[in-house]
Amino acid sequence: MSDNKQMAQKTTGALTLLTLAAGFIFLILLSNTFLKGVRLDLTENGLYSVSAGTMEILSKIDQPLTLRFFFSDEATRKLPGTRIYANRVREMLEEYVQRSGGMIELQTIDPLPFSEEEDQAANYGLQAMQAGRGTGSVYFGLVGTNDFDDVIIVPAFQQRNEQFLEYDLTKLIYTLSHPQRAVIGLLSELPLAGGWNPATRSPEQPWAVYGAISEMFEIRALTKDGLEIGPDIDVLMLVHPKQLPTATLYAIDQFVLNGGRLLVFVDPLAETDTTATDLQNPFNENLGEKSSSIPELFEAWGVQFDPSQVVVDRKLALAVNAGGPRPVEHIGMLGLGAAQLNDEDVLTGLLSSVNVGLSGHFTLTENATTTLQPLLSATEDSTSLPISRFFYLQDVDSLRDGYEPSGQSHVIAARLSGQVHSAFGDIPPDNQDDAETDHLAQSVESVNIILVGDADMLANHLWVKVSNFFGQSMLSKFANNGDFVANALDNLGGSEALISIRGRASFSRPFEKVETLRRTADEQFRAKEQELQAKLEETEKALTDLQAGQSDSQVLTFSDEQSAEIDQYITRRSEIRKELRQVRHDLDRNIDRLGRNLRLINIALVPSLITLLALALLVFRRRRQ
Repeated sequence: MSDNKQMAQKTTGALTLLTLAAGFIFLILLSNTFLKGVRLDLTENGLYSVSAGTMEILSKIDQPLTLRFFFSDEATRKLPGTRIYANRVREMLEEYVQRSGGMIELQTIDPLPFSEEEDQAANYGLQAMQAGRGTGSVYFGLVGTNDFDDVIIVPAFQQRNEQFLEYDLTKLIYTLSHPQRAVIGLLSELPLAGGWNPATRSPEQPWAVYGAISEMFEIRALTKDGLEIGPDIDVLMLVHPKQLPTATLYAIDQFVLNGGRLLVFVDPLAETDTTATDLQNPFNENLGEKSSSIPELFEAWGVQFDPSQVVVDRKLALAVNAGGPRPVEHIGMLGLGAAQLNDEDVLTGLLSSVNVGLSGHFTLTENATTTLQPLLSATEDSTSLPISRFFYLQDVDSLRDGYEPSGQSHVIAARLSGQVHSAFGDIPPDNQDDAETDHLAQSVESVNIILVGDADMLANHLWVKVSNFFGQSMLSKFANNGDFVANALDNLGGSEALISIRGRASFSRPFEKVETLRRTADEQFRAKEQELQAKLEETEKALTDLQAGQSDSQVLTFSDEQSAEIDQYITRRSEIRKELRQVRHDLDRNIDRLGRNLRLINIALVPSLITLLALALLVFRRRRQ
């Protein structure tokens, strides 16, 4: 009887398992049929979800697009980091395909060595990387095409640019679906396009930045007298605007309020302005004619820009040739590094350096309805000096006299967004009566404006060296000024949805606790280091005073009290250095302790808890039986 009962229990158990297995398979089939394309992103930063701007662009594709994703799957078997990132790129591309409504076709291609696929990748211009001996070339790039035979290529995906992966892919899709080049309306008081130089009485070649943006966009020159901004202009670029007529200001005002994008370069002291009177002329009465601003519009937008103040920064000073035997550091000529560039913005996130010369800075007024997002900033050691300090400047070092850091980071370039009102109120100016019916008193949407407080940054000498090679101009960049301008126009020339896309969170997860420990110890280290430096300066000053009291013919001697004071300082210096070493030792010790605790948790604690849980379940089952 008991045998039959055991047999029945075994049969029931087997049937139960078979039923569960069949039910599981049935649910999988149902999910593949009815839940195809449905995803649930539970990652902290939404790594596998596209932004609203991307979905808007994907929903408006009006022609078939083909994406060819080249990845050397076989050659990267021993490169787990590359494979993980490649899988991330592939999954995002698949997400784009699902969201495109059938307008995007994705082809995943493994270019094996000596295959037609490898020849195809090479013909497209994809970069071949070497992964090691015997692995052959590794391709990891993307080729996008449309029905007009336009081709856009990502030569090689770089994991360091992962933060902007969505923006890069969406920009590629947007460009393919909008093959026409953006139109840039250029209103410039500086000779970007070349022309006649009255100072040298000779013609000048176009600036390098003008040549760079001319290859990417259609440039349309505008004049400030009788300015007409056509409806086909995508971005208005103002360079060094000075004393603009009311009609021109009104045209710019209405262009911005109607959703037009604006890139403006103003300057408190533009050295490249050859139209102004020579500032070295002692009879010059108008010392500010090299300054530029649009105060009427800035005030309406809630922006403050003082054209009489120049940003200076001792930590960012560039070495310039001041006519002496060696270059000297000019605190008004600034070399902004990666730390001074906004790494979370697609415009500056991938740049490494931007040079500016005698620049101004931006702030918001108290009642501003706009938002100012910094792009280029000075350090907290920066301050501002009146432009009069730079007139008749004979000694560059004299700018350091009376230097007092402001303790705040001056914003040299920024994005401006938000709702704004017209600078002309509810009615147009007197000479615009015929346009009264079309007058806009406030913006129809959030404005998109990029403000730059320096126009000289466009000049060649601050970012590129131009040389002649067999009749052709060769450019050698030493800063990213040109890339900054191209990125700004490229970003503003896209759609509203494209502009809204910002850098996404990185797929990699940093050791935040370790970084916190390291950062805390570094702050302590810097504090001790500053204390030591201060004492060194005090001692050097004391020694200098002692030496000043001795004549050239005398032997430098010290009293017993002075010798004791110096010995006391030397002892104190040794103690501080020991403290510095102890801070660094404590940093390493805290990190090592954290590592030991994590290893203990992963190796011992978690397995122990699982074992205890298993034993508890076993005891529970036996008691129940």
